[in-house]
Amino acid sequence: MHTDGTITRIEYNDGWLTGGKLAKYDVKPGDEILVMPKIDDKTMQYTSDIMEVVYQVAMSAAVELKL
Repeated sequence: MHTDGTITRIEYNDGWLTGGKLAKYDVKPGDEILVMPKIDDKTMQYTSDIMEVVYQVAMSAAVELKL
């Protein structure tokens, strides 16, 4: 992320090392390097499923309490 607010996205597949040499990416003073964690698809699905069940239980409880 550059100081002017622009973002340069570098995919892992591009690789940082090319033939033993650093790839050509200009890092300027004030730039921030962000390394995002890799998220497992199964973890996201489990989280989505759990949140759906919690929502359904909460809605059922709200309906029961109003009766």
